[in-house]
Amino acid sequence: NQLAARVRSGAAGIGPSYPAVAQQEAKGAITAIDGLPALRSVATSTQIPSLVVIQEYATTINQLLALEDEIATGSHDAALADTARVVGLISASKEEASQEQAILTSALTPDLVGANQFQPGQLTAINAAQAEQQADLAQFSLTATSSQRHLYDSDLSSAQADQAQAQVQQAITLALDGGSATENPAFTDAASGSAYLVASLHAVEQGLMASVIGQSASLRGQAITAALIGGFAVILVLALVLLFTLALGRSMTRPLQHLRTGALEVAEVRLPETVRLMSGDGGQAPPEVAPIDVDSTDEIGEVARAFDQVHQEAVRL
Repeated sequence: NQLAARVRSGAAGIGPSYPAVAQQEAKGAITAIDGLPALRSVATSTQIPSLVVIQEYATTINQLLALEDEIATGSHDAALADTARVVGLISASKEEASQEQAILTSALTPDLVGANQFQPGQLTAINAAQAEQQADLAQFSLTATSSQRHLYDSDLSSAQADQAQAQVQQAITLALDGGSATENPAFTDAASGSAYLVASLHAVEQGLMASVIGQSASLRGQAITAALIGGFAVILVLALVLLFTLALGRSMTRPLQHLRTGALEVAEVRLPETVRLMSGDGGQAPPEVAPIDVDSTDEIGEVARAFDQVHQEAVRL
């Protein structure tokens, strides 16, 4: 119940910012978790066949595994996607081993329908689970990196793991030959062996998931760093643009201020004074006027030179 609540809470946080497929799988996981109490009640309070219970739980768990497969969606990081794919293969293999354990255990429990003797459906189901597990592990061997294979080998290449595999296979062989669970201790050994395999696969799964979390944290850190660098670069560009704009504005306003000051000085001081002096000099040649203090060659400078020409012509007249 505690684990289901944690997963449900996490799945509920997958909102519109996530890919559509991830949102869909999250809703499916929540629905599957919400159905667990009813499934548990039916399994413990009715005489529903054990194989049906196992299959119903398998359906629920497969819905959760579908959500797990969406871990790397949207990351655009090949290494993270590959690691998530490897985790999915191990999780699926663990689920298939767990189904084998459940089927073997059901044959050993006398209060379950169909106990003590494997039924055709149970044989089919355990063979199917074993075949799927072998296919997933073969795909894992092709997909996993050397370090990931080493992690798997460290937990499942021991003598105890080999013995557990042999015990499970022996029980399946005996069941195919019509053996009874109560008549042969091999079934008890196989149930214990499959439990060991499930625990070992769980350890591998946890190790790989820790790698996924580490890669995700690293990518998140890189994204934050890139965002900070990008933001700083934008601020720097904006600052440079602002400085350039201020410099451009000053380069325009200062000549305009000089032009305005010079024009007012000519109109109010220099031109009247020149006319007054020339009036008392008996009509001598007009003096050269001092140009306005604007030495730029742009349009403002051209206006200043034009005003100097007007000033000169006014003095001449």
